[in-house]
Amino acid sequence: MTDKPFVHLHLHSEYSILDGMCRLDRLLEEVGNQGMSSVAVTDHGNMFGALDFYTKARDVGIKPILGCEVYITSGSRFDKSTGRGIPKAESGGAFGGAYNHLTLLCKNLEGYRNLLKLCTAAYTEGFYYKPRIDKEILREHSSGLIGFSGCLAGEVCQNLLRDNIEKARKVVEDYREIFGEENFFLEIMSNGLPEQAKANQGVIELASELSLPLVATNDAHYIHRSDSEANHAMVCIQTGTLMEDPDGLHFGTDEFFVKPPAQMWEELGEYEEALKNTQEIANRCDLEIPGTGGDLVMPKFEAPESRDNFEFLRELSYKGAWKRYYDHAGDEEWDPSTEVPKIFTPTGEVPPLPGDWEEIRKRLPRVIRERMDYELDILRTKGFVEYFLIVWDFIDFARRKGIAVGPGRGSAAGSIVAYCLAITDIDPLLFGLIFERFLNPERKSPPDIDTDFSDKRRDEIIRYCAERYGSDSVSQIATFSRMGAKQVVRDVARVLGMPASEGNRIAKAIPDELNLKLYQAL
Repeated sequence: MTDKPFVHLHLHSEYSILDGMCRLDRLLEEVGNQGMSSVAVTDHGNMFGALDFYTKARDVGIKPILGCEVYITSGSRFDKSTGRGIPKAESGGAFGGAYNHLTLLCKNLEGYRNLLKLCTAAYTEGFYYKPRIDKEILREHSSGLIGFSGCLAGEVCQNLLRDNIEKARKVVEDYREIFGEENFFLEIMSNGLPEQAKANQGVIELASELSLPLVATNDAHYIHRSDSEANHAMVCIQTGTLMEDPDGLHFGTDEFFVKPPAQMWEELGEYEEALKNTQEIANRCDLEIPGTGGDLVMPKFEAPESRDNFEFLRELSYKGAWKRYYDHAGDEEWDPSTEVPKIFTPTGEVPPLPGDWEEIRKRLPRVIRERMDYELDILRTKGFVEYFLIVWDFIDFARRKGIAVGPGRGSAAGSIVAYCLAITDIDPLLFGLIFERFLNPERKSPPDIDTDFSDKRRDEIIRYCAERYGSDSVSQIATFSRMGAKQVVRDVARVLGMPASEGNRIAKAIPDELNLKLYQAL
């Protein structure tokens, strides 16, 4: 280890929407080029990019440190009566409002899970312009976390800037009590802002008075200094302001980039312990997330009457095959490429089952038996039995309750097991669909089963899954889309103060080609 170590522990990726500009691939490349073996991502109020960052960093041999710069209110997260928030927070302008910033890092799996709970509560319970937590819920879920006092928008710095030393001291003591003395650090930065210099002085004095450690950060929002202007434009797009607007949200400096360790030591070298503490904290953060190494983590499915899950899946599959293919039972010569099997409907005339699944299997054509046995064997070998049973379970619930269910989409239509379980309604034998496109025997990750439900009653299915498998096993996902080239041109033209007609003229000159880079369009 070098005698001048440094790790960036306060950094915003592209998942700090329209705020951070650190694309993960470029960030990790830069970190590697600078010789750093660890880096943290602490996006504003969310952990949207946590797993993406975690897996990409580990793939390139860089230790990922997961965190979040949360929005924390001094009152209750349920209180929506206070003001909107902190204007011009980063530039040290007029402070005050409904929330402050606080930097949190995960030491271990317990801390990761606690941080997920905090971020979830911030959106579901505390959202008011921003996803907010309060000290009450932070105290409940502080285990496994390391806390920093934050940037200029942190509660400590804000009180120091107002010369309210007593209040700043009380805030520090609160956080020390919440995290524990060894898990709370006072943050100092070197970004060229006069407000930061004043805050640093107060923070250093409090650290000495209260015997608390310092940590050096740079609140990086972009990778290179040259990205500063583009970041300013992006923030203006977010806030609907112009770049020349003196009252708009802006950083006031071009220092918020991923500085090399040598530069951090040059700027903050007199606070040697604060710089060395970054490496010590990185060493203490040791997170292994289950399910990211190829192992499958699934909710527990319990077959009725304490039966074996695979035997239950096989029985369901063959009973479903009887309903799907009963008109060909006993027809060993049935050719699915030339004969159309009867499509099962809930009102169809289906003969009684001839016995158990083994008797059904004997009555079915060879092509069905072989395909069914082949797929079931792969599902058992790959450990996806519970996965199929859970999907069958909530789709079966929807059908029993009369909730409209789609016929299935994507490669899942290539599975005869899915067809016989009524997960899909498309016969893979009839249309010559191959199972391997859905689940190749060499594939490690679980396959995708895309299912559509009536949007009017979808909440009933979500509630059923939460009640049956536990609310901690059910979540909804968000999707992100990048800004297209033409939209970016129009938005940048606007924040530059150009007429809308000029922005549209330039945007229309960009060819309509997929994945076209702007430099190629130029």
